[in-house]
Amino acid sequence: MLHTIVPLEVVFSNKYDDLPNQQLIKVDGVEMLVEPSGFAEAKIVRVLSTDPAHYLNTKFQPGSNLKIINKN
Repeated sequence: MLHTIVPLEVVFSNKYDDLPNQQLIKVDGVEMLVEPSGFAEAKIVRVLSTDPAHYLNTKFQPGSNLKIINKN
């Protein structure tokens, strides 16, 4: 049972439908959520790591751009 003053349309809406195109990648052992910003480039949206050193690395700051190279 759900007790809330929020309208049901808001509670049961899928708020993730309008998210931008984001991808989960791993760079140098660090998982991060990125948003493609051009050919072979992406902007870091969020770092997903449990290691505090990864958050202190200026290379992985959210908002900075990365060169993406597909190693297949």
